[in-house]
Amino acid sequence: MRKLAAPRVVVLRGVAGLLAPDGGPASTPVRRALLAVLVAAALAISLVVSVEATDYGTATVGASNQTARSDRSESAKITLPAGTVTSLSGYIALSSGSATTFKFALYADSGGVPAGASLVSGTSASQNCSQCWVTITVADTNVAAGDYWLAMIASTDGNYNFRFQTGGGTYRHCNDSYAGFPPSSPPITANCATYGNALSAYVSVNLPTATPTATSTETPLPATNTATATGTATPSPTTTTTNTPTAAATATPCASCTPTGTPTVNGWTNETVNEVRQGVQVIALLAGIATSAAVASLIALITLFFKR
Repeated sequence: MRKLAAPRVVVLRGVAGLLAPDGGPASTPVRRALLAVLVAAALAISLVVSVEATDYGTATVGASNQTARSDRSESAKITLPAGTVTSLSGYIALSSGSATTFKFALYADSGGVPAGASLVSGTSASQNCSQCWVTITVADTNVAAGDYWLAMIASTDGNYNFRFQTGGGTYRHCNDSYAGFPPSSPPITANCATYGNALSAYVSVNLPTATPTATSTETPLPATNTATATGTATPSPTTTTTNTPTAAATATPCASCTPTGTPTVNGWTNETVNEVRQGVQVIALLAGIATSAAVASLIALITLFFKR
């Protein structure tokens, strides 16, 4: 398993540089701002760039040799998960001679053998190492989960050996041609031998990033069936209306005014009494006038009589 941790390392080193005790480098506002940016970048890289390229196959170096030849290919059966193929690798050990290049190809499996055209392929740089892993980077290629075959072939004969470990795998040794590799259809049955050994070769696959699924932590309440009560109507009591006679208002007597139309004890009304009183006053007045006139006339007559 290999992790793409280089960006994270660079960021962490930058943080360490800012914190180094070289006269208080983190004391200025600019450096404090840079420190904040680097810390934020480190967190972002941890979340986003922590894509793991996982190796599938045999990433250990086998103790046994299989001579690499330009007229024979070696194919290792490898089970891959669903993901993106990014590189193909094989282990080689120098035998003798000059530098050699290697071709790699990935095939789908059909009935336990390689089938169809290669899914991805490529050629390595010229190799001149005593023992090393040779890796070629390929265009990102999505694959489904299943069995695949990683095939390798050398450009020269007898200069290098492929390595394998006894048991624990399956690989095929077939007649082939470096110039025509990878063929549109690899050898399936003709001139091939199958071994129950694990060839030191692997495929690097980037696994799809899992999308977190929000899980509710709330415990649902059990459903409660609430019965609807049928109400029984209670008859309202019959109201009996009782006509209560309204008491007549008692008039408050007015001390300064004479009641109007109120019968007297003698059966006369106040109006009649007033009219009689007024009539008596008029008669008295007239009688007084008349009496005064009579007396004056009488006095005048007596005076006239004695003057004669």
